[in-house]
Amino acid sequence: MSNMSDNFAIAVADQQTAIQRVDPAAVAAAETAKAKIQAAFMVALHRPRSVATAAMKLKEACKRPKFAEQAEYRIPIAGKTVSGPSIRFAEEALRSWGNFYDDKSVVYEDEKTRRIKVSVTDLETNATFSKEITISKTIERKDKNGRGTIIDERINSSGQKIYIVAPTDAELAKKEAAEISKVLRNEGLRLIPQDIVDDALETARSTLLNDTKTNIVDTRKKLVEKFWEKGVRPEDLAKYLGHPVETVTAEEIVDLRKVYSSIESGETKFKDFIDIESAPVVEPKVASTVKPVVAKGTVPVDPKVEKLLAVPTPEQEYEEVIPLFDAISYEIGVSKSKGALSRIGDEIVASWRNGKLTEDQAVELNQQIKDRMEKI
Repeated sequence: MSNMSDNFAIAVADQQTAIQRVDPAAVAAAETAKAKIQAAFMVALHRPRSVATAAMKLKEACKRPKFAEQAEYRIPIAGKTVSGPSIRFAEEALRSWGNFYDDKSVVYEDEKTRRIKVSVTDLETNATFSKEITISKTIERKDKNGRGTIIDERINSSGQKIYIVAPTDAELAKKEAAEISKVLRNEGLRLIPQDIVDDALETARSTLLNDTKTNIVDTRKKLVEKFWEKGVRPEDLAKYLGHPVETVTAEEIVDLRKVYSSIESGETKFKDFIDIESAPVVEPKVASTVKPVVAKGTVPVDPKVEKLLAVPTPEQEYEEVIPLFDAISYEIGVSKSKGALSRIGDEIVASWRNGKLTEDQAVELNQQIKDRMEKI
């Protein structure tokens, strides 16, 4: 009987010790998060959205010239320029749509990287879209002064040495916020019907065009001044346009506004657009004995990597295969003509649009294409 009492006392003591080890702060944080989600679902239940009202609110926002100017981005990817709804547009679209919940949580971290899961949930349909992003704890700088230890270095497409260094807390926070915003844009807009998004963007384009035509001279002057503040000279704009800035059209000003918006948000640099516009595209000569050229928009696949680019079957699901990014990177490295690189660029854009490549991967492959073109 004494042994049973002793065992019971030991069990109770162990249980009390386990309870004491629970971090009160962690429990409080979990309960707070749970309460916030429950409250959001309750509000959505009692105040369901009106799709028509949400669409009209977004279109009304796109009728404001200042907002319309920021509604679309335009960035160079894989030797091409692509455009789409911007981060600012996605934020306004989600506000208009309403009844959604976004969440960001760190799932892994070490001294080199931080992995974050970003998710967006429609509180009415319970549809959730999420993505994990990896933030490297490094940044690239042209100047190494005052940066401490240099982690690595590389030569960019202009022949300049770029230093890879450890970021400050502020720089890392800015980098992380930018990547999270991109994911929220891409995943958040998946909650909203595409026709509503397209109609709103068309309204923004019409607003910009009408606003530009009202006073094209004054608009041109202000835009040139904005680019000047970003280090872009009128000569650079002329190189991009293909003619002097003084003869710019209203449609070209709308395009330049998209370019400026992308530069201001940190998604790209003006130099990248100049590289694309000035890069010559030379189609390769094909002898009659050579197999027919692959259709435009597809990658001429080397036999060594043909298997790597194929979609794996269910039986191959767990086999070790090289990702599409590495396979295309290999093709860039072995390409011997600018025409072949141009076709690879078409495939990269298509893969990015279809979600097979991330935006960061597409941008990196774009840089590889530019570096390869300089060596041919």
